Amino acid sequence: MKAIKKILMGMIVATAVFGFLGCSDSGTEEDSGLETIILADGFSTSTSRKVTMKATSEGAAGIRIYTVYTLDGSLPELKFQKDAWTADGSPALSLSNIRKYVDYGTAELYEKPITLTETTKINAVSFYMIVTDLLPFKTGPVATADVVVKKDVSGINDAPAPQTGNLTFKLASTGNTITTHYFDTSDNPFVYTYNGTKYEHCYYQFQFSWKGTSKGNWYLYVRQLGKSNPIGYVSADGKTNTNFLAKGVYEGPCLNSSDGTVTDGTLILKTLKGNIFGEATVSNSSFELAIDSNTANETGNVATAIQDAK
Repeated sequence: MKAIKKILMGMIVATAVFGFLGCSDSGTEEDSGLETIILADGFSTSTSRKVTMKATSEGAAGIRIYTVYTLDGSLPELKFQKDAWTADGSPALSLSNIRKYVDYGTAELYEKPITLTETTKINAVSFYMIVTDLLPFKTGPVATADVVVKKDVSGINDAPAPQTGNLTFKLASTGNTITTHYFDTSDNPFVYTYNGTKYEHCYYQFQFSWKGTSKGNWYLYVRQLGKSNPIGYVSADGKTNTNFLAKGVYEGPCLNSSDGTVTDGTLILKTLKGNIFGEATVSNSSFELAIDSNTANETGNVATAIQDAK
């Protein structure tokens, strides 16, 4: 891997630092020279920062490289859908088919610079495809960067306990892309108690990841204002540990726009077993949705979504 010889003042530069997918019969091969660079403009005293990413590799000369990233501190997990790729006659990878042949879970596909207004840990992985190779899918090491953003949380009055009932989720001012949208309740923070620990200045956040016309995945997070990683979920036996609280699938046309615009309409949220989590009527880029977070007693829609994901 080539060393970065020059770092511009006021920017964070992150390169690949650890772990990558190994060779297997899934058609995946390592490219240790595939370098992902994360650049954040401004300084840690800034109230918002624009982040750009780029990737290079001598092994991919003349071939487009794609990058996926997470904003919740988790590591991107890439799975090449070799059976689907083979069934379609081994086509080249492109933006039009990338979601069919590559499963990247909670990660997001990098398509343009993103703006962050909260301190955020970014993990990114790049990949490309050489159709003529026996192992066509090439992926590199994980790159990571901690982007610090100034956040004044003094004087914030929290609700004394986690909010439940019909909550208002507004389109977030940070992290949104053409295919991924975040909605949160950060206007009304609360005190969140989890595993005996109290966390101040918390809010709920939905991540909607578009996977096709009027369908996709959703993830529910509990975050803290000014903190990079969400609180997540840990099962009583410690066997399940996720950065998100619950997940499922959604149906509805609100996130279909090719330019990333959110349109009015209804999103139907379901658990992974098809149970209804809730219906969100979107208007002016916001919606109300009932949240029941009593996971300790295994009641409510959040607990159901957790159980249905096992």
